[in-house]
Amino acid sequence: MLNPSRLRSSSELTGAIIGTLLGDSGIHDTNRFNCEQISENLIKYKKSIIQQLVSEDITIHSRQRSPAIVHTNQTESIFKPTYAIKVRHALFRKLREELYISGTKQVTMSTLSKLTDEGLALWIMDDGTLWFNPKNHTKYLRLCTDSF
Repeated sequence: MLNPSRLRSSSELTGAIIGTLLGDSGIHDTNRFNCEQISENLIKYKKSIIQQLVSEDITIHSRQRSPAIVHTNQTESIFKPTYAIKVRHALFRKLREELYISGTKQVTMSTLSKLTDEGLALWIMDDGTLWFNPKNHTKYLRLCTDSF
């Protein structure tokens, strides 16, 4: 079970951060970590991890996406609010050099070797889908990696 408040070693912290960077998070402007989620609980979890790295208090920003409700062909889409965190730290500069080799995210064996179980769980929460095949009753996990 994931525990956001437990203290992590340096390698555990890096491995968890790599997991979220392989998912929906990114590093911009050389050393600024950015993450935006529709899940308030997930952004709070990520904040608790990043907070172990930085001394200043991290603020979660929320915004309502417009329009709030869209009706199309008898379906209704509700645009939920999003929650974001942005923070700078020297570790993000190092991770940007490793992950953004050609300007876009790249997955290397070196990066994957640093991924922890918690990092993998965060990556799955960001970009994973559990599929079920009713014909043979099998389940499998799919990771969306179309930007790599």
